[in-house]
Amino acid sequence: MLSTPSTSKRISSNTESSNSQNDTSPAKKKSYAETKTAIGVTTFKELVEESSIFIDKSLLIKEFVENQGKVLLITYPRRWGKSINMDMIKSFLEVEVDKEGKIYTDKTQTSNYQLFQGQIYSSNTLNNYSKKPLNISKDENFIKNYQGEYPVISIDFKNVKATSFKEIIDGVKLCLHKAFRQHQYLLKSSILDEDTIDLLKSFISRKQYKTLDTNDIKTGFEFLSEVLHTHFGKKVYIFMDEYDAPINNILQSEQFSKEDLENTLFFFKTIMGTTFKGNKYLEKGLITGVFRIAKSCLFSDLNNIVEYNFLNNQFARYYGFTEDEVRYLFNEYKIAEDDQRSAHRWYDGYRVAIDPSLKLYNPWSLVNFLSTKVIKNYWEETGNIDFIKKLFKIDAIKAKIQSLLGQEETVAQLEDLKFTKDNFLILKELINAGDSYKIEGPTVDLFFSFIFAAGYLTISEH
Repeated sequence: MLSTPSTSKRISSNTESSNSQNDTSPAKKKSYAETKTAIGVTTFKELVEESSIFIDKSLLIKEFVENQGKVLLITYPRRWGKSINMDMIKSFLEVEVDKEGKIYTDKTQTSNYQLFQGQIYSSNTLNNYSKKPLNISKDENFIKNYQGEYPVISIDFKNVKATSFKEIIDGVKLCLHKAFRQHQYLLKSSILDEDTIDLLKSFISRKQYKTLDTNDIKTGFEFLSEVLHTHFGKKVYIFMDEYDAPINNILQSEQFSKEDLENTLFFFKTIMGTTFKGNKYLEKGLITGVFRIAKSCLFSDLNNIVEYNFLNNQFARYYGFTEDEVRYLFNEYKIAEDDQRSAHRWYDGYRVAIDPSLKLYNPWSLVNFLSTKVIKNYWEETGNIDFIKKLFKIDAIKAKIQSLLGQEETVAQLEDLKFTKDNFLILKELINAGDSYKIEGPTVDLFFSFIFAAGYLTISEH
């Protein structure tokens, strides 16, 4: 149950998921036959190479690096650019090596350096072009000290889907395996001893990783940090994407027991502790996801984590498009005035509590609209909400939903958008029971906090 909240926010429906900032200016190719912003790409490099125009958010890199927090947790709904932004930061910081693990002597010749300088080379020579350097490239001292200077570990829990705790363990094993395989060159390192290389093989081998025991899994990312530190002589940046995906998937699984959920939370709590708290080889960490899971669930061992959620986020302008950025894109794509007004009404935008004047638009919705010139609900199509639609039949929830659909506003208590173990147990019971669940006021607030964090609602301007 949610405790009495410190704030009460008035929220309104958002059909889809300020002033202009110099640090998020558009990036544009010097020549390209067609106006295009890449859709559905999974890496920052693909976004840059396959787009004739996109919004440059590269100064996020500097704000992240200079933030005082040792570990940052940033939560946003799906399709808000979390993964692309994380990959952008990773691509900027990551040291590039050859197959032997040797650092290139001239980093200006590396692909990532050239990417941020606007020098793009495709295997298709017709697509070779010169592009405006990204904003971060203007800071020469920062480029010198940080670009291509650090080992990084990249972790993605997106595909950890399971119907039991055992399957969760197997899914995390695969994530570990993939993270280690990004550093296969370590097997040829002349700096590492034989025992370390043998242990590395157990994580990298496609056969051996499946036999890893629970302790290996819990301490695996810390071990990789130590090995990278030994090889490069520098501490490590760790990027963990979709950290809450396994928990979110559990909510939709009727087979997953309460005991397995509790075991899963404790399991990930241990991994978080060894990876981000007890890791003396960590330079800095970034964790992203949709929901802000309470410290008591996963982060109680971490006193070095700084949390930024969808409501209160100093990085807000780097996720989503601002009004000025949307206006610029409409002009570049030559969207008619009537269609611009229709798009504004349909996609409406999200408000951020930290800056009432800042209105953000879901990038997935806008880019798809710009590509097709058709107004439709692109964002909702990317997620399965059937498991919560049945809850709309519950009278207490139905009444609020109807008022929202009628363009009215409703008040819901938002407990800083933190979800505890008890919250997840209640949500799981609610989702499994459907409209037969006997709901009370605090559970209604919990449900609306859940769908707010998932991106289905926004704060009203009042």
